[in-house]
This record gives sequence, C-alpha cells and structure tokens, in this order.
Amino acid sequence: MGLLLAAVDVAGPRRWRWLLTDEATGAPLADHQVDLENAPDEVARFADLYSYAWWRAAPDRRVADGATIVGEAGEWASRVLLGAQVVAAITAAAADGPVTVRVTAGPPADLVLRWPLELAHADGKPLAARGDVSFVYDVSANGGPAGPKPPVTGSLRVFAVFSQPTETSVLALRRERYALSRLIRRIAARERARD
Repeated sequence: MGLLLAAVDVAGPRRWRWLLTDEATGAPLADHQVDLENAPDEVARFADLYSYAWWRAAPDRRVADGATIVGEAGEWASRVLLGAQVVAAITAAAADGPVTVRVTAGPPADLVLRWPLELAHADGKPLAARGDVSFVYDVSANGGPAGPKPPVTGSLRVFAVFSQPTETSVLALRRERYALSRLIRRIAARERARD
C-alpha cells in the first residue's frame, strides 16, 4: 500500500499541516498541524541527530547515551512533528501489509525532507523498527511531486561496478560480467513477452 504524506498550508519553515492520504485513491486518512516555532532545541536535535548525539553522549557511554537521545527524539517526532493521528493512520495501514509513505514538502518547509521521520515512535518503538513501514522522500527540484518517469526508448546503457580482490586479474571478473549480462537478457525477454 502507498501513502502520501504532504506538507500543505505551509506558513514558513517551521509551520505547516501534514495531510496523509491514500496514494491510490487520494482519500484523506489523517492530518496534523505542525508548529515548531517554540521548539528550537528539539528542531536542532532532530535536524542533525547524528551530530547532536555524538556531542552530547559521554565518551564512555556513547552507545547507551546515543540510544537514549535517539529514543527521546523519536518520541518527540511522534507527538509534535508527525502527530498521534498520522502515526496511528500509518500503523493502521501497515496492519494490512507493508506500507510505503512518500513524503513531499515544498519550500520553505522542504528542510523536513532531510529529517529521519521514520524514527517517530508507534507503540513505544520507531516506525522503522517495525519492518513494515518505509519512508521515501520526494526531493524533486520544484518542491512538488515528481512527474512520471519518461519511458526508455532506443537502447539502454548500464554501468556496472565490480569489486575485485587484490592481487587478482581483471579476467577474474568474467563470471560476474557474464551473470550480469544473463540477468539483463532475462529482463529484456520478460519485458518483450509482456508487450
């Protein structure tokens, strides 16, 4: 199932309304008003969680302190950033099978596309830890949803990179190149059969 989490009614980089909809039907599922103007410390923490945890965790307890900091950030994200209704709607949709949440936000709220929203807690643990919820951030150039990908016409070029153990010859990669070319031929045959 696909869901769309869009920042609408954007009033600034720290004020907007989330609207969660079913991506296939467009039916609204939940919304949440976001106002982060009075939460500069929490925003700074969530915007650069890695650096925040690194500098605030005690060197001899870095893992434990870091886990506490990330846990607190996830709880804040579920209450303030995403909101209880949005989190509940995402988990309810995941009850029927895996869910992909596509996140869109136009300027000036597009900074949220760099934030780890999947750390928001549902039932005491991050959405990412559930295993059935994935977030995809739509970072198209104009801030709106990306358009459909144009179809491939003519020939398709593939660039492949293979790792090579030290002190071996380039000829040792023959098996990998052969397996890749067989895979591409199978895909092409399947696509021709589908047309």
